[in-house]
Amino acid sequence: MASLKARFGDRLTFHYHEVNAADSEAAVRDFDITSHPQVFLIDPRGRLVKSFAGVVPEGTLTAEVTRLLR
Repeated sequence: MASLKARFGDRLTFHYHEVNAADSEAAVRDFDITSHPQVFLIDPRGRLVKSFAGVVPEGTLTAEVTRLLR
């Protein structure tokens, strides 16, 4: 994730939620987070565009983010 943030951080917002933390309760509920890690790509209107469960190869995330930013 650090390399994605370095590459796209000026165009994206990154959030990290620890599923067992009280301040993440709403995100866990709203996105129905059932495993860790999970990655969600959300458009500027707040719509879920893509989700990934489990570890995702960096190349896969980079390709998907690049496609969505076009």
